Amino acid sequence: MYKVNNSPSLRHFRINQDKSYIHLFSWKRLPGTIRPLSKKEVTKRIDSIAKAHLYIPDLKGHSLCIGGTLYYLLNAVPFDIVKTMGRWSSKSFTLYL
Repeated sequence: MYKVNNSPSLRHFRINQDKSYIHLFSWKRLPGTIRPLSKKEVTKRIDSIAKAHLYIPDLKGHSLCIGGTLYYLLNAVPFDIVKTMGRWSSKSFTLYL
């Protein structure tokens, strides 16, 4: 497993989570405005990181899903659990593995 540095995560929660009812992955965009983290924002951020580093391939949502699937399978998460987590309706994703 990876070593996790909790300091940035805890700092994020101290800054952005002042109320218990706020979405777990949200941030203060403007004074008084709270925005939940969306798939679009995550994909946009990953894309900007990839463009800034020439050795990182162009990653889009689909390849991230397949990559996540492979990660869990390689870490001994049962096939049916991974299928449920990824909301795969068939076994077609096995073609990518």
